[in-house]
Amino acid sequence: MQKNQTRSRGSALLIIIVYTHLVLLLILHTAGILYTLGRIAANDRARLANKYRAEAAAYMAVEYLLREASLPNTSWYQVDGERVKVDVLKRSSTYVTIGAMADHANVCLTVETQAGRIVKWSES
Repeated sequence: MQKNQTRSRGSALLIIIVYTHLVLLLILHTAGILYTLGRIAANDRARLANKYRAEAAAYMAVEYLLREASLPNTSWYQVDGERVKVDVLKRSSTYVTIGAMADHANVCLTVETQAGRIVKWSES
C-alpha cells in the first residue's frame, strides 16, 4: 500500500513540474513578443519624428524663401532640439527644389516661387 502512495506522489510531482514549465514557457514567450513589439513601436516613433522634423525644416525654408526672396544653398534649422540640414537642390526663374534631411529621413519639394505653391513633393 505504501509503495502505491509513493508512486502517485511522484507522478503528481512530475505533472506539477511539467505544468510549471509550460506556464513559464508561455509567459517568457509572451514577454519576449511584447518586448519586441515595444522596440518596433519605439523605432517607428523615432522614424516618424525624424520625418516630421525634415518636413518642418522644409516648410521653414519655404517660408524664408517667400519672405526674403532668396535662400542660401545650405542652411540648418533647429527643430525640436535637433539640427536639420536643408539644401537648395535646383533653382530656376520660377521654381526652387529644396531637400531637407533629418537623421535618415529625407524630404524633397519643388516650390513655385511667385505663388509659394508646392508643386512636387517626395519623401524617403
